[in-house]
Amino acid sequence: MIFNEKSACPDAIEWTILLTLEGTKQYLLMCTLLAGILQLYNVEIQNFGSPLYSSIELTDVSTGSWVISSSLHQSCGGGIHAAASQGIILNDNVVFNTAGHGIDLEGQDYSLSKNLVVLMTQSAWSPVWVAGIKVNEAKNTRLHGNVVAGSERLGFHIQGHRCSSPESLWSDNVAHSSLHGLHLYKGSGLDSCTGISGFLAFKNFDYGAMLQVENSMEIENLTLVDNTVGLFTAVYVSSAPRYYIRSLQIVLRNSVIVATSSSFDCIQDRVKPHSANLTSPDRAPSNPRGGRVGILWPVFTSEPNRWPQEPWHKVRNSHLISGIMKLQGKNFGFPSNVV
Repeated sequence: MIFNEKSACPDAIEWTILLTLEGTKQYLLMCTLLAGILQLYNVEIQNFGSPLYSSIELTDVSTGSWVISSSLHQSCGGGIHAAASQGIILNDNVVFNTAGHGIDLEGQDYSLSKNLVVLMTQSAWSPVWVAGIKVNEAKNTRLHGNVVAGSERLGFHIQGHRCSSPESLWSDNVAHSSLHGLHLYKGSGLDSCTGISGFLAFKNFDYGAMLQVENSMEIENLTLVDNTVGLFTAVYVSSAPRYYIRSLQIVLRNSVIVATSSSFDCIQDRVKPHSANLTSPDRAPSNPRGGRVGILWPVFTSEPNRWPQEPWHKVRNSHLISGIMKLQGKNFGFPSNVV
């Protein structure tokens, strides 16, 4: 089944759809669905969306809606956007070539598995960095086996999960060929401790994982390879008293971090993306000795980063905060440098 607009991204509220089903062609009129559930299986959606709306827009939708084994491509906006919703299932979908976020979710209890999201371009009018999968405004999201490749800015924009969670909420997710593979920034974390786990990030132009949270964090089962900076973490305490004595910590366990692997091609893999010119003030710091950085040693600070006024790795500190980074587990590899 194929949905395909006759004219790409019109401004009209009602859209003309060409429905092809079993060799017959019919013109139908699609209007806004005010209530109910949406279930799409084996559907192709092409040339939908607008600068203000994604190809699929879901608002205040509860459990029972799903999109499975479908594809969305050549969208003039994002791919799938859900707001104030819960329990939506997105499995085995392909989202390709969107002018905006591939999948953008706000709400709770989403389940995403085995989705492929490729080639997200940054909207010129939006100050928010585009992401393949954006779930920083969604709680209790399950992420298993999703792949993001070729986003102009971010692979995954995440919120984090609770530390020492009894179940594995995230596993086997992959992000490559973006500026940041994994991105967690400021207000996206959880109150006392933020957990991050279950990602492979490789060949990202700036950071494999760029993580900035309030209070402590636990990082587990990450594989970061061939990124300019594999891992950068920063922990801050907002409104901390001048003599703040509570010790914060970053725990990194059972992870593999390789600055430069044996398979890295110094010619073919050193491609500078077009988006690097547009984001030059935000470049990751370079290794003073040349090469790549496995871990850029963390910062514990009383003030959060002030992006976009300053690049991601720049932080200010009105007074010292006590903190420690712990490396645990047996699976570390550092052929290059730790800075």
